[in-house]
Amino acid sequence: MSTEDPTLVHIGIDFGTSNSVAYVCKKNRYEYVPFQQGAQMPSLVILEGTKFVVGVPPPKFDSVVFKSVKKLLGQKYNDVDLNDDMSTYGCKIVKGPDDMCWYKTEERLYSCDEIAVAIFKKIKEEVDKFTDGKVGRTVVSVPARYSAKQRYHIQKAAEAAGFDVTNLINEPTAASVCVSIERGINGNILVFDLGAGTTDVTILNLQDTIYKVESSCGDDHLGGDDFDNLLLHHIEDRYKEKYNREIWDGMKEVKKNRVMNRLMKMIIHLKHQLSSHSSEDIDMYDIVSGDDEDEDYRINVSRATFERLIRPLTERFSTLIQTALKNSESQLEKADINYVILVGGGCFMPCVARQIRDEFPRAEIIDMGKKMELVAEGCCTCAKKKLKPNFNVIDILSHTIGLLMGDGSVFPLFKVGTRLPTDTLEVILYADQPGIKFFQTEIVELLDEKQDNEAPVYKVLADVISSEFIPDHLKLKEFSMRFRLDISGIFYMEAYALPENVKCVTKSVEGIPV
Repeated sequence: MSTEDPTLVHIGIDFGTSNSVAYVCKKNRYEYVPFQQGAQMPSLVILEGTKFVVGVPPPKFDSVVFKSVKKLLGQKYNDVDLNDDMSTYGCKIVKGPDDMCWYKTEERLYSCDEIAVAIFKKIKEEVDKFTDGKVGRTVVSVPARYSAKQRYHIQKAAEAAGFDVTNLINEPTAASVCVSIERGINGNILVFDLGAGTTDVTILNLQDTIYKVESSCGDDHLGGDDFDNLLLHHIEDRYKEKYNREIWDGMKEVKKNRVMNRLMKMIIHLKHQLSSHSSEDIDMYDIVSGDDEDEDYRINVSRATFERLIRPLTERFSTLIQTALKNSESQLEKADINYVILVGGGCFMPCVARQIRDEFPRAEIIDMGKKMELVAEGCCTCAKKKLKPNFNVIDILSHTIGLLMGDGSVFPLFKVGTRLPTDTLEVILYADQPGIKFFQTEIVELLDEKQDNEAPVYKVLADVISSEFIPDHLKLKEFSMRFRLDISGIFYMEAYALPENVKCVTKSVEGIPV
């Protein structure tokens, strides 16, 4: 019999790239936690002097702003595309002392973990106000494509802020839980989640309260931030064409950084307006400090122009959908999909909703007004129902995880599509050769499933180093390693050795629990 405190309020958090949402369940009613601007809190940190101000729009245009930390959290500097770093992240992004991505201001460096913890602390502060501090289990969402290391970092950031995180859940899966309960649906469901940072496509089969993920795929470079940057480059080109000079001419890096934040705020507003208007102006007067009051600094952008700009990106939606169908365990086709759920702010764009409807003419398209809240409410539902015996969410691994071999190949430990949680025990033998003092390999996560004759594309999750071994009578050195993925997709490992070698095993692991 459960001894759970009935007064505790369970929490669901959608930690978003641009905005975050938190839901609670009070007296069996799901409610969003009200922030200053309503259900959504901007996922940005403003630096005022040495103090962090979190969850509000920048009070002045020259503020130092840390944005989109979710895209950088748990990422090595060399693994991230930083072509538009200041427009996307608000600051210059540099390689930190740990080789990870750090924000750089005039005064010092700030780690992504520090920024993420600050955002979670603000969420916790508002949750405590709304619940009188009676906070129970917390479920936090992550993109389906989030790596094991990124999942680890986001969970640790939430825990550092004071949340009791029972598990993470993939964002599309959480959205499907919310919608299916509210609408009372069963069958094959495709969730199309277009957020600020990523696009995820997940296919689930739902029978009563058993959610079985069939496949999940995504694109880390296909989201609202990418649309914003295309608009930015278009505005830059139009300005140069009109005035025969660059917007940034004569600006030092510090001023450019702050003016960029101002311009990006205007561009995001422009993008939102184009969802309901056929065209919109952006006034560049304050951006370029125009001294000619008679000069017209407005640049007009039409919805048709915007849709043409982003078409190379939106065409990739079809590839994601085809990949999700192809990889589904039941080998589903478009005609087998009963429902399509639209999630995320990007689905407010008319061209996106239109494209998805064209892809699935026979399915019911569920296009709810609260697209930005579905994930958080689904997380809250999972937190509330976690101990219910008839409620089960069966999720899968979205990347293959393996050992990098000496010839550059990858030996798979857990293949894409593996159901979570799972574990495996591997025995490693290698010959005792003169001059070889230790065994070293890397745990890697495949980013792209290549054909046999192609080199794998991967990110390193962890380095594993085992110190000098005493060889056995066959002059072989042997040890065992247990690898485990928990329900949240976080990776753990532990090394074992033969009795005579047990003191020789060491591990060097970056950010992965051991």
